[in-house]
Amino acid sequence: MRGTTRTDEGFTVPRRISRFALEQRSRLLEGETEGIRRLMWAMLKDSLRCYQSYFDSTDVREQRLFWDAQRWIQAENPRWLFSFDNVCAVLGIDGDRLRAELARWARLRRRARERARERAK
Repeated sequence: MRGTTRTDEGFTVPRRISRFALEQRSRLLEGETEGIRRLMWAMLKDSLRCYQSYFDSTDVREQRLFWDAQRWIQAENPRWLFSFDNVCAVLGIDGDRLRAELARWARLRRRARERARERAK
C-alpha cells in the first residue's frame, strides 16, 4: 500500500503516524487487543452511521452528531490513538479511500437534493 510502513508487529500503518502512536499501538499488541478493536470498530460504525443518517437533517441535535462525525473523519491527528486514521489502520481499512468514498457519496446526495428542489419548483 502506498504511503504505508509495516511495523515489527505486522501492522501496516500510514507513514505519517508519529512514533508515539506506534509505541502506543505496540503496547496494545502486548496484551489483549480484541476489546480495543471492538471499540474502534464501534466508533467507526457509529461515526459512519451519524454521517450518513444525519447528512440532511434539520434537527439541531442530529446536525451536531453529523458535524462531530465529519470532524472526526476529516481530522488528521496521528498522535491520538483513537483518531480516524489510527482506527482505520488498526482495522486494516484504507482511511483515505474511505474518506474519498464518503466525499463522493456526499456529492451525489447533494446533487439529488438539488434536483429534488428544482423539480418541486
